[in-house]
Amino acid sequence: MSVEGRINVDVLVHDKDGTNAINVVSLQNATAISTGTVAVASGVVGTSAVSVLIDPTTYRDASGNVVSLTYVNQIVFECSAECTVEESSGRAWTRCPANGVSVLGTEQGGIDGFVVGPLGSGTATYTLVMYGS
Repeated sequence: MSVEGRINVDVLVHDKDGTNAINVVSLQNATAISTGTVAVASGVVGTSAVSVLIDPTTYRDASGNVVSLTYVNQIVFECSAECTVEESSGRAWTRCPANGVSVLGTEQGGIDGFVVGPLGSGTATYTLVMYGS
């Protein structure tokens, strides 16, 4: 199996004063993916946290095989309500706004998996894209 793609973050904001003055605030970063392993985990989180395993994941690759990761370099996290995701070890975490996206570089490679937790009441759907080896 092989993978190719990118993790891209792009921010562009025009800060205007109502006349002709403008400041442009910009940040761009793209990480090319040409080796390694990718997996996706999605589900529903309610009033209690949900564990996401990396060995094995529930994701099947293009060949139909279940994907296992031994180390996760980065995750991209999306949630329909305000949520957090953290390494099960508690070393690295990020907060995601409702219907937003957050990128997390892991501290210990997510070797114990991840925990998705709610920050409000009700339920939310989440998706994690995990990239590693």
